[in-house]
Amino acid sequence: PDTVAQVRALEFDAHGRLWVVNGGTSAVVKLDPATRTFETFKVGMYPHDIVLDSHGNAWVNDYFAKKERVARVSAKDGKVEVFPLPSLERPAAEGVPLSYGLQIDREDRLWSTQLAANTLIRHDIRTGKSRLYAMPDANTGPRRNAIGLDGKIWIPEFNTGRLTAFDPATKPSRPSTQVSEPRASMTWQSIPEQETSGWRPRWRQNSSASTFAARYSSTIPCPPNPPTCDISPSTPGRAMSGAHIPPCPPRPRAW
Repeated sequence: PDTVAQVRALEFDAHGRLWVVNGGTSAVVKLDPATRTFETFKVGMYPHDIVLDSHGNAWVNDYFAKKERVARVSAKDGKVEVFPLPSLERPAAEGVPLSYGLQIDREDRLWSTQLAANTLIRHDIRTGKSRLYAMPDANTGPRRNAIGLDGKIWIPEFNTGRLTAFDPATKPSRPSTQVSEPRASMTWQSIPEQETSGWRPRWRQNSSASTFAARYSSTIPCPPNPPTCDISPSTPGRAMSGAHIPPCPPRPRAW
């Protein structure tokens, strides 16, 4: 509905209505495709991602907030409430935390990644308790996370080219449920090194983390096999910055 809406994310609810995040207008829009009507809810922030809880309420995170926070739009009456989240209290010179990805698990717990602050936050919407976790390495750039069927949180690291998994079932050594509490260390799952055809993933394990890093071979098959696409070898654990990737011949792809 707004030409400067800067749409950031979409989510369908159980009734087939589409919830739209408009960062540029600080709003969430609920669109009913059946009636072609919509409602707009001002959330007072630049929302970046959206999820729906078990009651149909919409939750969004604030991308440009000085301190991490989320907002809830009630499915019942459209009321908007804002909730603070644990924060690293970054100095102003370092910029804002940049809350990026937002997911919700089967227990109605929000999981938010902070791109600049390099953190993962858990917020239980039933109890109001929250916890802040630091990523296993500095400046990894966690972006849009996802939750597996087993409940594990998967986090892509924008600055490293790695994929990191966090298992909530593994209890942290220092539980912290107060919003004002300092960050706690993450407890990460341990996965053995493995090899696959065409590329070689490496799991690096230490006392706090098992982090996924892909090291590509000189030739990677384009699905289906062949033809092949030649790329320049890259440094393990780093994104292939500047690597030459010629296009594959046009053909249907069966992934």
